[in-house]
Amino acid sequence: MCAKGPAPKKLVVILTTYGGFIEVVHRIVDTLRKHCSPIEFVVPNFAYSAGTILAMSGDAIHMD
Repeated sequence: MCAKGPAPKKLVVILTTYGGFIEVVHRIVDTLRKHCSPIEFVVPNFAYSAGTILAMSGDAIHMD
């Protein structure tokens, strides 16, 4: 969980997904941004469709 207060902590999300709905991604991004900064995504395998948009919402993307 990210810190509440003046100095939020960095969040690193490991993401592998076959896709999903954009509306859900929008709510996830809003929630993450409300509580954490910066947000980085690690994509070890794949992030299709809505997962791509979710990864692009972060401050950094790390892929192999």
